[in-house]
Formats: sequence, C-alpha cells, structure tokens
Amino acid sequence: MTLKFSFFRPTKFVISNAFGIWQFSSRLSPAMVPVVWVCLLGVTIFTPARLVAQGGNARTVTLTSGLKYEGRVFDVPKVAAAEFQREFAQANLIFAIDDGLRRVFVSKRNVLPNFGESDQGSEIEFNIFQRTVNGIEGNGGFLKAGPFDRFGHRNLMVSVMSGKSRQAKTYVQGITKITPRYCVLDSLVGEKKAPRNFSMRVSLRNIPTNTIMGLVFNEIPDKTDPAAFYELAQFFQQAKDYTEAGNVLRMVEDMFPAEKERIRDAREELRQYEANQVIGEVRNRILVGQRELGLNLSNSYLKNAQTGLGGELLAQFQDIQDEQKQIDVRLDETRTKIFEQIDAIRNLDQDEVAAVKRFASELESELNIHNVARLDAFLLAGGNATPKMTMALAISGWLMGTNRTDDRLPVVADLFEVRDLVLEFLADNTPPLRRSEILNRLKQIEGATPRNIEAIVKQLKSVEAEDQQMADYDGSEPIQFNVQIPGPKASPEIQNYPCLVHLPSEYSPYRKYPIVITLPDGLQPLEKNLEMWTGPFDANLGVRLGQANRNGYIVCAVDYRPPTGQAEWQYSTREHLIIYKAIRKCLRKFAVDSDRVFLSGHGVGAEGAYDFGSAHPEHFAGVIGYSGSFKKYTNIYKENRHVNLPFYIVNGTKHANAIYSMEETINRWLRSDRYNELTVVHYQGRINEYFTEDIPEAFKWMRAQIRPWPDLNGFEFEVSTLRPNDNYYWFFEMKTLPEDRMSRPALYKLYPLKKLTIAGKLDQNTFRLEPMSYLEHDSTVWLSPEFIDFDQPVVIKGRSEFKGSVSPSVETLLNDLLRRSDREHPYWAKIELTQRNWKISQ
Repeated sequence: MTLKFSFFRPTKFVISNAFGIWQFSSRLSPAMVPVVWVCLLGVTIFTPARLVAQGGNARTVTLTSGLKYEGRVFDVPKVAAAEFQREFAQANLIFAIDDGLRRVFVSKRNVLPNFGESDQGSEIEFNIFQRTVNGIEGNGGFLKAGPFDRFGHRNLMVSVMSGKSRQAKTYVQGITKITPRYCVLDSLVGEKKAPRNFSMRVSLRNIPTNTIMGLVFNEIPDKTDPAAFYELAQFFQQAKDYTEAGNVLRMVEDMFPAEKERIRDAREELRQYEANQVIGEVRNRILVGQRELGLNLSNSYLKNAQTGLGGELLAQFQDIQDEQKQIDVRLDETRTKIFEQIDAIRNLDQDEVAAVKRFASELESELNIHNVARLDAFLLAGGNATPKMTMALAISGWLMGTNRTDDRLPVVADLFEVRDLVLEFLADNTPPLRRSEILNRLKQIEGATPRNIEAIVKQLKSVEAEDQQMADYDGSEPIQFNVQIPGPKASPEIQNYPCLVHLPSEYSPYRKYPIVITLPDGLQPLEKNLEMWTGPFDANLGVRLGQANRNGYIVCAVDYRPPTGQAEWQYSTREHLIIYKAIRKCLRKFAVDSDRVFLSGHGVGAEGAYDFGSAHPEHFAGVIGYSGSFKKYTNIYKENRHVNLPFYIVNGTKHANAIYSMEETINRWLRSDRYNELTVVHYQGRINEYFTEDIPEAFKWMRAQIRPWPDLNGFEFEVSTLRPNDNYYWFFEMKTLPEDRMSRPALYKLYPLKKLTIAGKLDQNTFRLEPMSYLEHDSTVWLSPEFIDFDQPVVIKGRSEFKGSVSPSVETLLNDLLRRSDREHPYWAKIELTQRNWKISQ
C-alpha cells in the first residue's frame, strides 16, 4: 500500500490507517517492524499539530494590507513543487488558504490574528457523471484548449514527452463538478494506450453560462419538483450571476403557476442582491474616475428595475446622486466666484493682467472635478485678504496645488513663465544650449525655487504635448509608440520596439492613474497580451470590458522581442533598457501615479518581470507573474534585503518546473520580513497557462500596494548585483562597477560567482554606504526633502566620508526629471564621488 501524508493531524492519520499499517508491516522482516512504528510515532509527536488547526472549515483571512482571502486555512512549513511537502526542521511560518480553485500562500507575519467566518461551506454543488480516466495524473506543457460543448467536454492540447522529444497530444476533458466559483475537469475515457488524467480546476466565469445551465439542468432528478429549480436559482445567485438566476425563476413561474407567492419572495431576495451589486459597481466606477459611466449605470438600473427595492437600497442610490450633485454645485460655485473675482480686480500691472487673463482662459476650458480642489485656498481665504492676495492664492493653487500657494501676486504672475520654461527644458528635443539658457532665466525669477518647480511639475497634465493619437483616442484602438534602442556593435542601427497602450474610460490628464506594464510570452501577439488586461472593446457601450478599465488602470504592453522573435528571456541590457524607456515614456506621456506602477508578464514575460523588478525595485509598487520561472539573476538576487517590493506569483500546481525553480527563493521570502513581500498563488491541477481568470484577483492585490520610498523615518537596503546596469537603488548609484564582480548575461555562469553587495542605510541625514572597499568608483548620492532635512548637515559614511550643508538645486531637479521622469519623487540635489572625494554637484 502507499502511505500518503496529507493535511491530517498525525495522530488521526495513524489511527485511521492502523489496519493498513499493520498490513504493510506484516510484509517486512521482524527486525524492521519496530522501526516502522517508531518512525510513525515520531511523526505523530513531532509534526506540528497546528498544521490543520484551521483546516476543517472555510475561514476569511485578513492580511495587514486589508486584503481578504476565503478558504480552508493551513499553516505549512514551505511551498514546494511536490504539493504540501513536509519539512520537519522548519517551523510553520506560512499560511495556505485553499478555496478549492486555488491555494494562496502568505507569510504568517502579514495575517491578522482573528479569522472570520466564510459562507463557502454552504455553497450548492453539482456532481456531473462523466466516464473519466482512472489513471496516472497527466503532465505537460499547455498548448491550447478548445471550446466547451453542450456536454461540458473540451479538447486540451498539451506538449508531452515521447521518447526523447516532445509532441503535441490532445486529451478530452469533461466537467465533473460544478460549484458557484469553479468547475472540476477530468480526462474522459477514450485513450486506448497509456491514458492520463488531467484533473483541473477552472473558474466558473471561464465557462459559457449555457454550458453550465445545460449540465446542471440535466442533473435535476425530478423535474416535477419545484424545490430543485429553486436550488438551481440559488446556485446562480451564489455565483453572482443574477441574470441567470432570474431566468430560472421565470422558468419556475411558467412550469409551476401555483408557486407564484414563493417566486415573488425569491425575486425580491434576488433583487436585493442585484441592487447591492449595482451600488458597489457604481461607487467603484466613480471612485476610479468614471463618474459618467457610474451615474449612467445607476440611472439605467433604477429606470429598468422592477418594483420591490427596499427603502434602504433606494436611499443608497439617492445618496450617490446627491453626492455627485454636491460636487457639481461646488464646481459651479467655484467657477462663479473665481470669475466674479477676476471681473472685480483692479490696479494690476501689465504682467499681472497677462497672468490673470491666462488663468481665466485655462479655467474656462480646463476646470473640472479632478482639479477644482486646487482652488481650495482661494475659497477659504479670510476677510482680511485683499483682492490681489485672493487672486494670487487662486493662480498659485491652480499652478502648484492647494498645499503650495502664495498670496504675492507679483511673484505668482511669473509662475506661468516658469511652467513654460520647465516644459521646454523637459522636452526631449530641446538642445543643450537652450537648456542652459532656460536655467539662467529661471535664476532670475523669484518664484522659480526647487519647491515651486516640483509643485508645478506635479500639476502638469503631461510632460509631452498631446498628439493626434491622444486626441482621437476612444478605446477602440490602442495608442502606439516605439522605444528606440541601438543595435549591437555588429549592427548598431536604431531598432524600434513597439508599445501599445489603453487608457481607462473618461481618462483625464488632471487625475493620476495606476499603470500596469505588461510583457508578453515569447510567441504571444502583443495585442493579445494587452487585451488580457483591458478586455475587448464594446462598440455599443463605447468602453473596454476588461478589468483594467473597470479598476481605472492604464495598461502598456511592451514588446521586448526583436522582429525575428525571442523564445526565452535573455536577461540582457537591451531588454532592461526597453522596459526602462517604456516606463519613462508612459510617465512623460500619460497622467501616471508613479507610486503605483506595476510590472507584469506571462510565461517568458513573467521571467522578464521577475528579473527587471528584482534588479530595479525602486520603480515599482509590485511585480506580477503568470506561469514564469526564477532563473539566473533573479535567484541570485533572492538575498536582497529590506527592499519590500511586493511580488504576486501565479502558477499551476502541475507546472512543477516553474515552482521548483523558485522554491528556495519564495520560501526564504515568506519566512522572513527582511526580503520582498510575497503572495504565491497555485491553481489546482493547472499547468503553464495564462490564467486570465486571475486578473480580477490581481487587481484586488494591486489595490493594496504602494511603492516603498525613503522618508524622514529612515530607509535601508542591501542588494546583490552581477550586471553593470544593476547599479542604482533609490538614493545610491554606483556609476561603474568592478569588472571582476560582474557576470554578464552572454557569459553567465553560476559558479564561481563573486557577486557585489551594494547597501545603503539612511538615518537622520546620515548615509552609511557599502561596499566601502569599492567606493573609489564613481558614485552618486541623490537627495530629496522627502528623506533629507536640507537645514541640517548631510553626512556620508564609508571609505570616503562627507559632512556638510547641501542646498537644493534647480538644475539637479530638472535634469533628474528629464532623466527619470518621476514627477512624484524628483531629487533636488546630489553629492558625487570622484577619485575618492565627495563633492556637491549640479
């Protein structure tokens, strides 16, 4: 017999299997019998009993980030390619939450102590009879899956080993179990030789509703019993498919006229659930900046809803309408008050008149709900403020935000010129000589301080002027731009790498949006990779139907592959430069919240996301990968500490090679708080797929993330590097790295490795930098008021030391904005190391 450990309390395991153990031991020599029983007793005593402390019933687990997961909860020692592998030497520091479709692994340190109740245990399930294979579990590489027919069958094509080579083979799968959240698929009988069972869990939303309806309808044993149909309606209600639940109730009404009263009660309950769903969707749309869509949805639902909505639900719809009316009233009152002030103001000089006219012109066309808050300081001006002072508050708030206002109109009047000069400086095609002239002019303007310039830049619609693609964009076709990269020395001509972008509905340049940078699989068309996040375009509604639009995200698909194609991630400078330039272009062209930039990928693209994210964590709020592996530099960089970059890693449980490739790294991260934050998701029975059903879950995860950034409370990191371009981390940059510590991608060797460790620690204006032995190489320490007090001396400790006062520099600020385009966190000053001497630099 085979003894298989599962999530059972060891004592229960021994008792329940006592007869089988006795049979097994009877086949052994007498000398071996005591050994077997002693081993089992050791398992009983020393295996942590808490392994299944929460495993019986579904629970709601809440993370410190606010994320919630539902399912049976287990504490496990590790995440492994061999599912639930035991490791007795390790404490159980990881929680696994199993919801039937997938297992989510999180660190215990990120879980709040008290678990909530879950209603998963009361879900209605249907077992569907199919002639399934009772054989060895299948494995292989995913190629494609066909559509489901009315019997719940589909063709699954996988790449399997045949001798020493791989070949494509097709298996027929059938739905054998249906729950409100997922279906179980098993291989069907039909293979004459070496049958394999591909048992998978697939999200219910990935299967056509008519297929589900046909299968569960056929499972009703007595179609003269209305109770079975009420259960069917309840099933669809649990699946949150309220339309299909309503269709079932109409079927009951036609078939059982005597059930009229019960049907009325069921419809009322259904209507409450549906109304709550609509209210949630309306509020979400308004929250993410799609106010018109949200209000249209609300009005349409109320117009078409049948009678029976409770007063509380109607009140919630009315509250939404009232909240938005108040916003419109506020906008109208602000506009009226501003223009009344403009008409009434007198005794202005020529520059002030020009500034007021320009301000009025911009308000006329640009004032909206996304920027009206800039004028709060004007609205709150006290009675002691003169007309000139209140106008200065209005103009400075418009240009710099309500938290950075000035009541001196002569100074404020020059800020329009400052904004124009800054935009010209930041244009890519501005010649160096002209940039020098701009810097000289800015020195002559009183209001052109680093603090004012940073505030102005944060309020800009974009750094680049709007082009025709942006003007014509309606969501039907993506915006395209090219990243230009020089070719190799043998062929140095410029190469273009296309990037495709979709914007959320009602996009406004006055609102900051999170963005997903997505990398396609090796052979995946770029448009398909983009649409996995954005969904298809609905011409009737005029919107994209995917999750990115619903959550208010910009998505940019980046093609890192040359025209000849690329089957594997190459870990090259070229690939990294393409991603870096694509991010910079998005920050310049669109209204991006740079604290919420997410890097994602599928397959080979996931390997790229893991590689670039671990090498350059300062750019991202999180990294998301589907069916990717950890290879080469990613696994070397696993020891990077205090970076706190969140990773969200998704694989199928049968994608063993990928799970094995990252096993050591992900367990290291999950067990300690010194490494990257991590959420690992395993879809049960699945292989190397794209997991489109997980995209909504990824957006839930992203909603809880924000980029870690240094502040006045201090900051610390310790990272490994093996490539010349992996040389900058937040405030510390080493411009040249020692060649004897580098392992370039083309010549990569795992052993011997002499990786270089770069470390930085900031505490109360004092930097401690590593490696001290290599600080004769050119390096830069970047400074910002977010984490440095410029009124106090700055101290650098290392092999070469520095202590002195540092003043913010407009030149440094603008050059950093030109280089990184991060308008949320520009650097104001820098100290550079040249020939072992630290010097303040422009």
